[in-house]
Amino acid sequence: MVVADAITLLRSPLLKSSSAVVAVAGPSASESQCTVALIKNIVGTGVLTLPAGVARLTDSGATPAEAIALAVPLLLLFGALNAWGFLLIGRVCVETEQPSYVGAWTSTLGPRLAALPAVASLLLCSTAAIACATVIADTGTDLLAALFALPAADVSRTAVLFGCAASVLTPLCLLPSLAPLGTASYFGVAGVLVTALCMIARLADGTYDATDAAALADAGAAAAEAAGGGAGGGGGGLG
Repeated sequence: MVVADAITLLRSPLLKSSSAVVAVAGPSASESQCTVALIKNIVGTGVLTLPAGVARLTDSGATPAEAIALAVPLLLLFGALNAWGFLLIGRVCVETEQPSYVGAWTSTLGPRLAALPAVASLLLCSTAAIACATVIADTGTDLLAALFALPAADVSRTAVLFGCAASVLTPLCLLPSLAPLGTASYFGVAGVLVTALCMIARLADGTYDATDAAALADAGAAAAEAAGGGAGGGGGGLG
């Protein structure tokens, strides 16, 4: 049924003329750029968070085989649900000739509660922005600490985040269109692929074996304890 709906959607004459429907003032991102950006966001988020989720199952007492047996069916199920949802959204937008969630909702369900999909999109973007801000602050702090040979605790995450927001993010948000940045998504996908290849290589050379993983965990705990002790000592000195 899903395949049949997908074929019907692809053959729809409205789809071929949909570029005229979604045309906006100024330059817009191409279909390929939007596709690559979507792949970058989904795969880039999942390539590290999914292994972390599976690892949490093993931390709860499940064996690796049990964790994989539970995680893989859930991954396939949620992937199918996402694909079905994307297909339905695309089909509704094409058939109603609407370029937005609000327009599609209004055309199919009426104006009542039409703001609901807009609020949902706003919440989704807000959580994504928080996640990106966390990554920027953590990565920037580590980079500056390594560059100037400083303890990570001495580099203010807040200052790093505000500095990046003022010097990089704000000028980007003031651009009339983000379409010129679409090419950067290709580099993002390439980075995800490199990360995945490194993970596969480490799996093949035994880095992720139980003994090595325990050693890495012990080393990380020792480093965290040392950093905490240094921070505490610095706080005591200031007191």
